[in-house]
Amino acid sequence: MAEKLFESPFTNRLSVVFRCSGVYGIRHGATGRMYVGSSKDTRARLYQHLSALLSDKHHSRYLQNAWRKYGRTAFFAVLLERDVPAWKLIEREQAWIDLFAAYEKGFNARPKAESMRGVRWSKQQNEARRQSNLQTWSNQPLREKLSARFKGQRRAVWTADSHKRASRTLIRRHAENPEWRKKLLEWMRRSENEGKRLAASKAALKRPGVYNARVRQLSEARKSPVANAAIRKAYFEKFNRSALGFANPEEMDLECLALCAQVKSFREIGRLFNIDHHGVSSRLRRLGAA
Repeated sequence: MAEKLFESPFTNRLSVVFRCSGVYGIRHGATGRMYVGSSKDTRARLYQHLSALLSDKHHSRYLQNAWRKYGRTAFFAVLLERDVPAWKLIEREQAWIDLFAAYEKGFNARPKAESMRGVRWSKQQNEARRQSNLQTWSNQPLREKLSARFKGQRRAVWTADSHKRASRTLIRRHAENPEWRKKLLEWMRRSENEGKRLAASKAALKRPGVYNARVRQLSEARKSPVANAAIRKAYFEKFNRSALGFANPEEMDLECLALCAQVKSFREIGRLFNIDHHGVSSRLRRLGAA
């Protein structure tokens, strides 16, 4: 029998070992019958299979019938091959389907490995899918059932290390696909999404690990004149300070100093420039005046 890289009970807390591009399997423990698939993120794809099986809506009726008959505890998630390039996934999946006879004796619904990757949906098809999703999630009993099922389950906690990994992934994606970056920025700048993003950021900063990592990051930036200048320029452009008549952050600092010399309070100066009194204080400290 072919060697399996990793195997674990098929639960909603799968090991991070599955987080890779590769070929996976769903194995029935008693008989060894196998469902074989492939994905750029095997763990995410296995979660999709699990959701479909729990909802009694899996596309493979053979796997769904066995799940209904034997129950969740009878099945195992298997990592068959990892770190497979995206262009080679279908080829490797087909090799494992043939090896396990996953169509003839297992749970695969089709004899050939196929993928919808790269398929472009029409506007009509996207709208039909959207309406279908809206209809599904308007079902209040279903929502309550799902809420009860996931209630009490711990969600992943973001740490400084996980934030670094996510940052590296996003940097790579931005470099590979500039158009994706443009669409993401447009989505984030929508008024309905801006509020959600700010609320999520505030909630994240309440966690000590995230807050301390952010403080360290800003402290390091202050030590680097180049990084500090870049941050100040980004904030200057983000809040459109040029509309107040300033060409750069330094001009704004000098104007704050001049108003302070007129015995204006920090709050009064802040209201003029649409910043809080802490921002005014930091600008004056930068000039050695506070």
